[in-house]
Amino acid sequence: MKTTTVKFLTGLILVIFCMSFMAEVTAQTTTTVEQKSKKEMIQAQKIAYISREINLTPAEAEKFWPLYNEFQTKNAELGKPKRELEKTLKQLSPEQITDQQAEELLDAQMAFEQNHLDLKKQYIEKYKVVIGVKRTALLFNAEKKFNNLLLKQLKERKPENK
Repeated sequence: MKTTTVKFLTGLILVIFCMSFMAEVTAQTTTTVEQKSKKEMIQAQKIAYISREINLTPAEAEKFWPLYNEFQTKNAELGKPKRELEKTLKQLSPEQITDQQAEELLDAQMAFEQNHLDLKKQYIEKYKVVIGVKRTALLFNAEKKFNNLLLKQLKERKPENK
């Protein structure tokens, strides 16, 4: 009888431990899922906004959006070294940053901007084939307008969070 009680209590403790662990994991996952969901929602709004602004047909959209997403991914990759260096240097006060570190940051910034420009030129040519010159030019204006709308919405929500 004692062994059954001990096994039961051990099992009960194990179940309680697992449940508390799962609750913690679920809470963390929920936050990640919410962030991912918001990001996906913003991305969907961006696609709809830009598609409307540059008047993409479904056939054009089918060819354009994979190119656009490819550009975004490659551009983000280009900025990784610069962001990592900036992150490291943010932890230091201006007095702690050496001339060599400052030089590395400037070099990383210039390399990113040059690589970004080269990549942008490459994709502009690809966009022109898919959506034409005029709408390629309108694309950059549409992106700016969308980003400004997004910033405006964020500023309007800020007082609610206080």
